[in-house]
Amino acid sequence: MIRAERHPAWSPLVRSYVRSSLRGHFGAVRVRLDSPDPRPTPTLLHATHVSWWDGYLGLAVAEGLGLDLRVMMLASELHKYAFLRYGGAFGFDPASPGDVRAVLRYSAACLGGVGPVALLVFPAGGIGPPQARPLPYRPGAAQVALQAAPVSVRAVAWRLEHRADQRPEALVRVGPPRFVVPGPVSLRPLAEAMRADLTLEADRLEADLRESRLEGYRPWLRGRASVAENWDAVRRLIGVKV
Repeated sequence: MIRAERHPAWSPLVRSYVRSSLRGHFGAVRVRLDSPDPRPTPTLLHATHVSWWDGYLGLAVAEGLGLDLRVMMLASELHKYAFLRYGGAFGFDPASPGDVRAVLRYSAACLGGVGPVALLVFPAGGIGPPQARPLPYRPGAAQVALQAAPVSVRAVAWRLEHRADQRPEALVRVGPPRFVVPGPVSLRPLAEAMRADLTLEADRLEADLRESRLEGYRPWLRGRASVAENWDAVRRLIGVKV
C-alpha cells in the first residue's frame, strides 16, 4: 500500500490546489452538516461515490468538522496523482490480500493517532449513479470502524447539479454520528446498519433537491464567476435588465 505523507510546505500547497480546483469547476460547494460536534472527534466518513470530485469534496466535510482529512483510494489512481499523498490520500490494491490487511490496519491507526482525523472511504468501490438502489456497499468501512473503535462514523452523500448557474453546484449532506464502541458487535450487522445510514442520507439529499429544500446547505466555497455571470454584470453596468 501507499501511505499518506505530511510535509510543512507541500501539504498546505496541495490543499490550496484542491480548493482552487473546486473554485474553478463549481459555482459553489454547499454542505449540510447534521448534529455538529462541539469539539473535533476522529471520524470515519463513509460516502457515496458519484464522481471524480468526491475525494476533493471530502476536504469541505473535514474542514466543516474541524478535522484533518485522510482519503482512501486505489493505488493505481494514486500512482497517477502522487502529489495527493501530501493532501492526505493513501492507496491500496484491492486485488492484493496483503494490501487489504495493511490498509485496514493503517486506516484504524489514522483514526487513533495524534490529532483529530476525518478518514474518507467509498464503500461502493467505484463510481456509480447516485440513484442506484440498493447502494453497493463493501464491508471494509465497517471493518475499519470495528478496528478503530471507539470512533464516530458519519454517512456522506453528494450530488453535482446544474441548476440556475452555468456551472454545476456541489451539494453535500453529512448525517449524524453513529458511535461504534468496542464490544460484541459483529461485522455483518454493522455493515448493514452503515449501509442503511448512507442510503438514508442519499435519499434525503434526493428529496431536498426534488423539493428545492436547500436552505440548510451552507456555502463552504463559492466558485469564480462564470462567463454568464460576468456578462450579466456587464449588462447591469450599462443599464440592461437581467
